[in-house]
Amino acid sequence: MFLIPVPVLGIIVLGRIYRRLSGIDLYGDEALDGGQSGRSLLAIYVSGITICFAAGFLLGNQLGIAWTPWVIAAILVVGTVVVGRRYDGLLRTQLRSAAP
Repeated sequence: MFLIPVPVLGIIVLGRIYRRLSGIDLYGDEALDGGQSGRSLLAIYVSGITICFAAGFLLGNQLGIAWTPWVIAAILVVGTVVVGRRYDGLLRTQLRSAAP
């Protein structure tokens, strides 16, 4: 149950690493966000994380199914990689269209 928040911390850490490596700021008023598709993707992802947290708590803590948080954590790791790559592609597309 304690490992489920790891993807959220991963998002924060990966965002900072991405900014350091690419020079692209993902935070702030003028930050690129992947357009409408990027915002929608992140909204769906955050909603999915919230549902996974609730399911992990309900099934793991309340119902006593001990393996559930591990499976949910694995699903979130895979989901983070998939969504991260898609979001990166949307950001790169937005950068290419904004370049002079």
